[in-house]
Amino acid sequence: MADRTCTEGGCERKAVARGLCNKHWKQWRVTISDDEWTAMRPQVMTPEERAARHREHTARYVKANPEKQAELMAKWREANPDYQREYRAKNIDRERANDRAWKRANRAKVNATFTRWAEKNREKLSQKAMAYQKANPDKAREIRRRRRARKANAPVVDLTAAVWRDILDEHNHCCYYCGAAGVRLEQEHKIPLVRGGSHTRANVVPSCGPCNRRKWTMTEEEFRERVRNRDGAG
Repeated sequence: MADRTCTEGGCERKAVARGLCNKHWKQWRVTISDDEWTAMRPQVMTPEERAARHREHTARYVKANPEKQAELMAKWREANPDYQREYRAKNIDRERANDRAWKRANRAKVNATFTRWAEKNREKLSQKAMAYQKANPDKAREIRRRRRARKANAPVVDLTAAVWRDILDEHNHCCYYCGAAGVRLEQEHKIPLVRGGSHTRANVVPSCGPCNRRKWTMTEEEFRERVRNRDGAG
């Protein structure tokens, strides 16, 4: 590309600014005031404004060139394999908050992705579940009870493994119906789930196996009435 020459008539010097050589530019500059000169100059941006414009331009480019951007990111990740892991470790709280927010906003996509993964990794998922149940027997039992309650469409409010231990302590680890101590106690619903009872602290009591099976789908009042009639007949 050839150098431009001064546009002042007859001058063949190299143009340096506004189409003028250095000599003619200086002559022209003294003919205008400082205010006029300031108005002609491009406005100087602050660092914040420059960064904002850069982000705006970058966003437009990424939106207009998604395939090229994906290719560039793939190359960058390949060249910087440890960066993302190190950045996440340094900003773990913020990253976890971002993950939770994204999952809440894209629940359908998350569920679909997990379903596809589970179908391909059934054995791995099963082994993981078995290991968790073995390491956390109380929590595993409570999960099964909650699932049973949900299948019966019973409201599940506040019954956790910790609450169940509190209930046992309240009843001195004795059966709620017969008072048996030193036996394995089960969660028993005073109003059965199949009859609309809830899987909550107010409706669950400890029961020995025999009482739990004899009561079956009766309410507490019906069961106690049956016991009284049986004892009276005996």
